[in-house]
Amino acid sequence: MDYLVTDLIQTTRRRLQRAGVRSVAAVRAKPSRLVGLSPSASRANRRLRDFLFQNLYSHPSIRAERKKITDSISGLFHYFAAHPRSLPASYQKKTPGEPLDRVVCDYIAGMTDNYLLEQYRKYVGE
Repeated sequence: MDYLVTDLIQTTRRRLQRAGVRSVAAVRAKPSRLVGLSPSASRANRRLRDFLFQNLYSHPSIRAERKKITDSISGLFHYFAAHPRSLPASYQKKTPGEPLDRVVCDYIAGMTDNYLLEQYRKYVGE
């Protein structure tokens, strides 16, 4: 990770210097991305990603846990979208100014896995 982060910083710094960029507006005006990995670090990152997908993310025991979590997220989302008064007061206060879907997403996104499962059992009951 240190290699990738260091490469990202150094490669981006070189690209900014070559492009003569001195402001955010100048970055936005560029037609191509200035932030990114070098070609060699990009290849290493792709190999790491492929390894993780093949050996970790797609592992059968992880797949089952991932399904449990995604089903819980989906169930809670649908519950809170249908019952916004069940949201904590601080989130209910946001609903007049923001779309309900966004408020529910923000609330769920802040949950730990354990809290998510606890809330799922409490509200959805499965």
